[in-house]
Amino acid sequence: KKKTSTVMKSSVVFVFLFVSNAFAHIYLDYPVPRSQNAQKSGPCGSDTFWGGQATTVLQPGPQTIQWTEYIEHDGAPFRLALSATGDDNGFESFILADHIPHGDGSLKTYNYVVNIPDINCPKCSFQLINAMTDKIATGSCCKYPDSMNSTDPTCFSVYHSCANIIINGTQDPTTFKYTPPTWQGPYGREAATWVQNSTGWWLPSGSVITKNPTVCASLASSTGTVASSSQTSPTSSMPGSSSSPVSAAEHLTLFGFLVVLAA
Repeated sequence: KKKTSTVMKSSVVFVFLFVSNAFAHIYLDYPVPRSQNAQKSGPCGSDTFWGGQATTVLQPGPQTIQWTEYIEHDGAPFRLALSATGDDNGFESFILADHIPHGDGSLKTYNYVVNIPDINCPKCSFQLINAMTDKIATGSCCKYPDSMNSTDPTCFSVYHSCANIIINGTQDPTTFKYTPPTWQGPYGREAATWVQNSTGWWLPSGSVITKNPTVCASLASSTGTVASSSQTSPTSSMPGSSSSPVSAAEHLTLFGFLVVLAA
């Protein structure tokens, strides 16, 4: 009889797993964020309002806000706002700073001073957004949120980071007369030169925003300057915050393992 033999063939596959600690393109450092996960859906993604996360107490008056960028988007501006409605639905009523220009050229830990209103808010929400205007056509603009009174298209890619905060002010937020920034979206490609010190990056006084051509009416009519954030030290402590730019490589780990497939 003719002998038959079975040959087992093995294939070796090397599988790479990329595990990143930098979950988001941006996230708040201070106030302490609900999470460091990427949140592309507004107003705060899947991070539940006061869902047992860390809480930061802020006092009325000047306050340094700090956030870190792990994936750079040149010309993508930032906005800072708070919601005092007992949920995440009131950010458009308290826009603290808008059109904060991006610092092109490297990953950064940003510091920016805002004025916290004198309101008594035991359960507030703080929001950072970053509109990805590097994804739209050069010379064009986009609006955010969609309800904004503008003929520009809605920004299709916006990152959000939110924090639970308490504000120990004196006035009722429902009757407080708040004056928002005069310059609010739509957004174009907006950048300025930030400077670095031991706590991160700051925007010098009188900084000029480099911006799009006059396609976007709000950008064309603006002065092109922004409020200074050039403060030598934070107005309050920022526990757990980063003090230097972070390389994306520092937050990427490569793992490999062998898989043997029998055939």
